[in-house]
Amino acid sequence: MSQDRTIIDNALVRCVRDEREAAPLFELVRADLGLWVWELAVEPDRDADVQLEQIRRELEANRSKLASLAGGCTEFVLFLSVAAIEDSMLRITNKLARLVAECGLELEIVTQSRG
Repeated sequence: MSQDRTIIDNALVRCVRDEREAAPLFELVRADLGLWVWELAVEPDRDADVQLEQIRRELEANRSKLASLAGGCTEFVLFLSVAAIEDSMLRITNKLARLVAECGLELEIVTQSRG
């Protein structure tokens, strides 16, 4: 991995709900909290723009399921952990932003400096 680029090192959808409707797409990781997690596949050796497109495609393929879950979740979040050098950026396209909103998701981005 090159030190001069921005990468997404973790991507998931987090859902907090009481019912089991999130299965099988999501895995129940904390039954006491009703916390469900869907780990999204991102290729670690790719740049963030390619990774974001992979995430968009995965969300798009599951749009109906996600939209149906949104109403029953007390928390429904697309979480991205981003590693970058100090002067890097991450651009969220309109296409991805609209999809996130249409699925009823909030967007949470955590950044880590590698520089």
